[in-house]
Amino acid sequence: QVLKQPPINGGGKVIVRLGGMFGEAYQVELNDIENPGSVQVTPINHETTTEDGSSSSVVVEITEPLEYEPTDLLAEISLNDEPLSLQVIKEGQHGLLSIQMKGANMDVLVQAPREYELSLHMHEPSIVDTSDMVLSPMPGALISYAVQEGDHVEMGQELCIVEAMKMQNIIRSPRAGTISKCRVEVGSSLKADEIIIDLVPESGSSDSGTDDETAAKAA
Repeated sequence: QVLKQPPINGGGKVIVRLGGMFGEAYQVELNDIENPGSVQVTPINHETTTEDGSSSSVVVEITEPLEYEPTDLLAEISLNDEPLSLQVIKEGQHGLLSIQMKGANMDVLVQAPREYELSLHMHEPSIVDTSDMVLSPMPGALISYAVQEGDHVEMGQELCIVEAMKMQNIIRSPRAGTISKCRVEVGSSLKADEIIIDLVPESGSSDSGTDDETAAKAA
């Protein structure tokens, strides 16, 4: 259990990343592993001192110890004489916690220092805008189109049929728009998330030049 037994080593230090694997990182160091009375929190990848020369580290007093049982989904602790209640929505096997506090939800990743060092070699995945693309929701074959290039379609209108596992799945338009391009020939095999149809970008789109950057996602 991550909250009860975090991956502490190297002098009682752990790395806490707010927002998950690529979120802001903080080094959290327990002053006494057996009887923690305070922790020192230091931002990583930030200046370690402020403009006036003082340390950016913050010492937090643990005035009441952590009370947490995974079956209760609730963790309670008192920091600097302030009682706090956290709802642990999900606890992963590799240090990832989904936490809700004061109405805000956040993924929090707890890592050993060595885990953090190795994770720095990982590249953050790029986010591809598929808002104007119709994608195949599964591997299969394109059976037929219900539209052709240049047609205007309404939200929820049938666009095509994809057969998978001997079942025919109707793919519908996620928004109103105009068909820009039908990329796949009828009878062709499809991979999951393969682009089937492009829609003309909505007005105000920042990239309206190429078909590859425009389209509508499968419902």
